[in-house]
Amino acid sequence: MAAGDGRFQLEDLPPGPYTLEISHPGFLTAQRSVTIGGAVVGDIGVVTLEPVSVTVFSGFVRMT
Repeated sequence: MAAGDGRFQLEDLPPGPYTLEISHPGFLTAQRSVTIGGAVVGDIGVVTLEPVSVTVFSGFVRMT
């Protein structure tokens, strides 16, 4: 869970490659890969989520 400003920290992970999924309702999910190794801190930087594109159709149905 992220803090109010979106920052988060994961602790006590074994070293190795990880894929993070960042999501929020109404936005497309983003994925970032990071490799954690020993005392090295992994930083994925700023992730900007793209809004879900919605197509709206208008019209009517006529019964014949």
